[in-house]
Amino acid sequence: ARSGPARMNWGLCRELGAPVPISQEEPQAPSPPELMKALDICAIPRTRAKASLLGLRLTAEGSGTGCADVAVLHLFTTDQQFHAAVSSAWTVASMPNPMQEEVDRMADIDAATSQVAHALRSLPAKKAVCYRACRVPYSKLPSGTLKEVLQGHRHALDCYRPGSVVLWRHAVTATTDAALAEELALRGEPLAGCGIVFKVRRATGARA
Repeated sequence: ARSGPARMNWGLCRELGAPVPISQEEPQAPSPPELMKALDICAIPRTRAKASLLGLRLTAEGSGTGCADVAVLHLFTTDQQFHAAVSSAWTVASMPNPMQEEVDRMADIDAATSQVAHALRSLPAKKAVCYRACRVPYSKLPSGTLKEVLQGHRHALDCYRPGSVVLWRHAVTATTDAALAEELALRGEPLAGCGIVFKVRRATGARA
């Protein structure tokens, strides 16, 4: 639960440039050896072991979700190192001119990102109102307000104005608890910063 605010904050204020089209094909699950090799790179061993045990237990209990899908979803929500690596890979995939080092890191954990994408697609669709609560440090806000966040960056699809199209380039963490979102935005970390809550209304069914 303590990693939730960090996951909500991840990626906000990053300057990424214009997005490039990403394939909308159904993600294919990698082979177990490929997945294990990728997890060796991007997941904390202790957390990975817990995730594997959870996957095996739920599979034995007749869960409709595959063992690997359960494991990577658990990692994505509990292991900040894994979450950051996968989110970074998705972000790099949408960048027009990423550095070669970033491309290499993305390729190294491709099996993990593919498995997470496959797992997210396996979740049931639902309609809901979600809240992404973020705290932005004053060091990123020269004006001392959220003006820079709301203005966004040129061609990056992150301008928060009425009628704007906004693109978050990774699987963003949010909550359905409005009171929790308000609490995180007002009293979360960093203390020296501004809070903002994004209210996401879903007109169509989506994974949550």
